Amino acid sequence: MCGAIMDANSRLDDCAMNSTRRNLLFVAAILGMGAALPAQTPRPRAVWIEFPKMGESLARIEENSEATLPETEALARLQMVSIHLGRQPQDLAGSSIGIRVNAEAANVVMTQRNLEEGIVCDIPLTQNPTVALHGGGNAIEVFYRDRWNQPHYSVFLLDSFTRNPKPTPPEFSTPMSSGRHFALLVGISLYHAQGETLPPLAYAGSDAKAFRDFLLTPQGGSYKQENVKLLLNEEATLDNLRAALKDLARTMSPQDSLLIYLNLHGGYDSNNPEHKYLLTYDSDLHALAASALPVEELPAWLASYAKTRHIALFADVCHTAKIGDGLPPRSKPANLINTYLYHAFEKHDLASVEAGEGGQISQEGSRWGEHGVFTYFLLKGLAGEADGTLSEGRQGKLDGKVTTAELFFYVQKNVQQATGKKQYPLISLSAGGVFDLARPAAGAASPAPR
Repeated sequence: MCGAIMDANSRLDDCAMNSTRRNLLFVAAILGMGAALPAQTPRPRAVWIEFPKMGESLARIEENSEATLPETEALARLQMVSIHLGRQPQDLAGSSIGIRVNAEAANVVMTQRNLEEGIVCDIPLTQNPTVALHGGGNAIEVFYRDRWNQPHYSVFLLDSFTRNPKPTPPEFSTPMSSGRHFALLVGISLYHAQGETLPPLAYAGSDAKAFRDFLLTPQGGSYKQENVKLLLNEEATLDNLRAALKDLARTMSPQDSLLIYLNLHGGYDSNNPEHKYLLTYDSDLHALAASALPVEELPAWLASYAKTRHIALFADVCHTAKIGDGLPPRSKPANLINTYLYHAFEKHDLASVEAGEGGQISQEGSRWGEHGVFTYFLLKGLAGEADGTLSEGRQGKLDGKVTTAELFFYVQKNVQQATGKKQYPLISLSAGGVFDLARPAAGAASPAPR
């Protein structure tokens, strides 16, 4: 969860910021651009994008801002996006311009033009299926270093009114009794480097504990205590997290299932802006490469070393409010960490659900039983409310168990409704990722939040 959104007269305080969604995003400050630059270094010039032949509203979109794309049916007409940098080639001193479209590297299809007013990078959106816009939230990221070795980063958040429908999952699942059940839960409310640049997360630790307590009940699957690893606050160091993953690799078998729950901050490396990290308790904000977990490492490790195919990830990871000093405060940051996790797990054919799309703030407060809204509905769904939930409003059979597919679609629908469509969980679900998670029909009264 990203910061506090407290239920006081329904007013939101997202990430300790008081700005609205339409204000400028605070992404550039995390790269140290706001630090005092040497006197001989010119201030960075504007970066903006346009969609040629798409009308005045899409003729110029400024950096670190948001815009609305046409309806999904019109997305096919978006053949090209042109990215303008107010720079000349000599200002880059040979460094390359990096561009990502929805977390996918776009340089392979990019062509560059050098004009009098600056550099223009053209990205075709129809040549490569991995470099494309889609219904829902989209993010285009631009990063480069100038000849003074200063990093520069811009992000454009592009939202479409309608979202691509997800394929209907198969109506079968691997029985929960086919093996042992393991869980790794990480909740970090307080950090060693706590401060204005790394605000506390109100319920991250308590949400992780509530999840652990539920898994130990009959309704939650009667996980054995020794198979559930809980890392809270100062326990959740980078070394401890990697050690827990190694222990799981040694212990698990192909018949087992693994549930991973992450509730913590994410961040960008100011020296390498294309790199994103999961921040552990002991992460050094000025040296993330050496002290934080790269976003890609977790799914890659699971795909390579975890023996089981049944792995479900639940991630509520918010971008830090600001890493870096000096620029005037803008609004909330672009929360692209969940987007990167989503794409990384999708590539490795692992089941995952992330709290929200890029640019969305994970909400929490007393209206959800002093939980984050994401975890609140996770627990309610596991306790039985997700039983029989299918995509596209279809209702499946009530069989006294909750599968990954049922839980994922239940959480997506309810979080979206509860937040007025301000938060839309991302789902990556393969056919092999459908398996039983809980047995709400077992045991007595449910411990799920009310």
